[in-house]
Amino acid sequence: MQTRVSRLLLPCVLLLVAFVAGCDTTDDSGIATFTGRVVEADGTPVGGANVVAPDYGITAVTNGQGVFTLSVEVDSSRQDIALDIFADGYQETSRSVLAFVDQDTRIPEVVLIRRGSNGGGDGGGDGDGDGDGGIDDGADEPSGPAASITLVQRSSQSIGVQSAGADETATLTFIVLDAFGNPVDADNGVDVNFVIGNGPGGGEFIAPAVKRTNGSGRVQTTISSGTRAGTVQVEATATNQQGTVIRSLPVVVTITGGLPHQEHFTVGPQQFNFPGYDVNGVINPITAIVGDIYANPVQPGTAVYFTTNAGIVEGAGTTDALGRTTVSMISAAPRTSGDPPAVCDGASREGYAQITATTSDLNQQTITATTSVLLSAQTEIVFTDVDSDPDNGDLGNYGFRVSDRFGHPLAPGTRIAVTADGVNVEAVGDDQTELGDYLCPGPGRTDFLISVVQGDETNEDDLPLPPQLETLTIRVTSPNGNAQLTRYNTGNRPEIVFERFDQ
Repeated sequence: MQTRVSRLLLPCVLLLVAFVAGCDTTDDSGIATFTGRVVEADGTPVGGANVVAPDYGITAVTNGQGVFTLSVEVDSSRQDIALDIFADGYQETSRSVLAFVDQDTRIPEVVLIRRGSNGGGDGGGDGDGDGDGGIDDGADEPSGPAASITLVQRSSQSIGVQSAGADETATLTFIVLDAFGNPVDADNGVDVNFVIGNGPGGGEFIAPAVKRTNGSGRVQTTISSGTRAGTVQVEATATNQQGTVIRSLPVVVTITGGLPHQEHFTVGPQQFNFPGYDVNGVINPITAIVGDIYANPVQPGTAVYFTTNAGIVEGAGTTDALGRTTVSMISAAPRTSGDPPAVCDGASREGYAQITATTSDLNQQTITATTSVLLSAQTEIVFTDVDSDPDNGDLGNYGFRVSDRFGHPLAPGTRIAVTADGVNVEAVGDDQTELGDYLCPGPGRTDFLISVVQGDETNEDDLPLPPQLETLTIRVTSPNGNAQLTRYNTGNRPEIVFERFDQ
């Protein structure tokens, strides 16, 4: 009787389990990260080992301590991930690890065993089985037909354009796997075709364009740069015995720039005007930007040399990936040279400096770029012209100059505020001004005009009050120093007072 009841209940239980399982619609997709270490049997780290998740086309390479980190996107909070681990001169091995979304899972040490003399030896092979160096020869077990292609190693992620002094080639190593993630053996080997999917169009090429996989499913090709910088995509495709076309994800290799070209060589300061005449040690960054003949950034690490005829400048820098290098100009003696540049017509040359950047072009000729800067001095304020009428409350125009003591503009960020105090008066015109980055003097830079006009105050009869200017104040806050100029009109004759202040 008990057996009969159990048999009757079992379908119901199974139905209930299926129903409950079918109701679980939770989306637990995300990134699972694995960290591990690959070693030899004696614990020696294996650097340069490949850790491949073939179902995801993801590869990690161990560092010199044998450590790797690999991240895959999974669609469940718990999911088995197959990993293939191999390195030149070692027997390949596999692992199945459990993935947890948004967690870093530590994998137990993976031990690789060196191949014996019948497995290709420690010297490996080049992928052709001829033992002349390169990738491994020989698979451990029979495989199925080719099902996927994955990049497992590249000699470099970037190469230089032709004749730029950098490596001009990069070797790409792919592995062809069967449906179970095993490298294809010789019996299931395929011809892999390599094509450039996209590139800068400077004559870059790939060779060989076609090559057959070796006994461990691996194959190599080499991308060579042309004359233009940019990125180039390499794609690997093959057709297996069933006629199915398989292809890799595009592999991107960066081609960095060529040698400097005069028309693409410029230099400039962070500020053309900086307050360094009266103060030692004020720093002004100077940046050179260097391009090649195709208007691409030059090869990273290109040297640029700097000199100046006033102050001090760092002697040299090397370009980054965008062709830029920045050095510091420092305010110091001399503040001007025996032959300073004539930057501004009619202006004092005191404080002006010229910076020269120098490098070499593809013809081994010296090319230069120059820029000028101004080491401006301490703040000065003076009235330059007064056209007012004392009988009309001192209404009228007041010209004034805000500059350093040589008549040069003050540094950018300088603020000028003018106020008129008294009875029924106000200041209009250049009453609120902020200076930009100016090298040369002129209206709106050093020379300004303010007008004192009648205000709109009235008496109890709603009649305008007679205007009377008592003080006109020009207040300057500046990196060159803060100062104030006040004109007092309360006595028999105007009194002008200049003063400096800290805040």
